Amino acid sequence: MIKTKVVVSLFMLLISSSLWAKDFNHKKSFRKHEFTLGLGLSKDVFSSLSVDKIFSNIIADMHSKELTYHNTKAANRSGFHLGYAYNFNQRWAVGATLFYKVYDKSHSRYQVESTYKENFYGGAIEGRYTYLNKRVFRMYSLLGVGIYGYHQEWKRRDQDTEERVSDTSTKFTYQISPLCMEIGTFIGLKLEYGYGYKGIASAGLYYKF
Repeated sequence: MIKTKVVVSLFMLLISSSLWAKDFNHKKSFRKHEFTLGLGLSKDVFSSLSVDKIFSNIIADMHSKELTYHNTKAANRSGFHLGYAYNFNQRWAVGATLFYKVYDKSHSRYQVESTYKENFYGGAIEGRYTYLNKRVFRMYSLLGVGIYGYHQEWKRRDQDTEERVSDTSTKFTYQISPLCMEIGTFIGLKLEYGYGYKGIASAGLYYKF
């Protein structure tokens, strides 16, 4: 009976030591600084909310009435973002992100061609909370607030004339991403799902040091 208790005690001590070592190594692998390079995978608030409305307003201003176009072609190019984050601990982090995106759209009606191009660029301050923290897998939520500028240009050309309208402005923007994940240790993959300047979905690589 005594031998059994000794064996069980030693076994429990071994398990506790193993768990403590894993937890210690996990904490030891904590790194404070982080860089991220990402790519938006779908439409964002710029193209889904502002561009079509702006484009329609410009057409209305130029022609004083709405025109119906055919053979529409749109290129909603993926946006890039570069970010830095400072990890206060294994739960909380704060950082900044720079982003850039291009949107193109063209219409044709009979012998009239219209093209539209808009460039977005800006930066934001972001906060992050990690609610699931494993050694090679983490889940977190992200909130960002920032400002972006855009330059838009509209051209209309037919056989005899060519018209051009351009404008540059700045606006506030945001990012709300409740479902995000990291896969890796000091280097790995990020996947983020939300709404804002990064798009509805984005993916990227991170490096921590």
